[in-house]
Amino acid sequence: MGAAKPVVKSDKKTKAYVCLVVLIILIVLTYFLASNISKITGKTVEADLSEVDACLAKKEITFYTAKDCSECAEQTHLLGNHLRGIKYVDCGTDSAACAHIEKVPAWEIGNQVLFGVLNPPELAALAGC
Repeated sequence: MGAAKPVVKSDKKTKAYVCLVVLIILIVLTYFLASNISKITGKTVEADLSEVDACLAKKEITFYTAKDCSECAEQTHLLGNHLRGIKYVDCGTDSAACAHIEKVPAWEIGNQVLFGVLNPPELAALAGC
């Protein structure tokens, strides 16, 4: 009567490869969609940092920068409006205020001086917000 048809191993391998390729394609599409969501929707995905801004404004924080510093420009662009309540010192024009600063961008938080580019959550954590 009807003998059972044996399963061929190559069919299983082919199905596994097809599933793997489809999975990889889905992951890549998801990545590109997520990375370009602001271009597609016109909106950015950003946490509400209004509480962080208020906290940073209350802290004793000084941002040291210079006009000819590319990292400083990157820092200013990264923080944007979050710099509103933070004391800002241009070491290119006020060298006396920057005498204790080795390089820019620099952050003085309380009695601690930190160097480099910080994002808002890092700055908030270092300031105790």
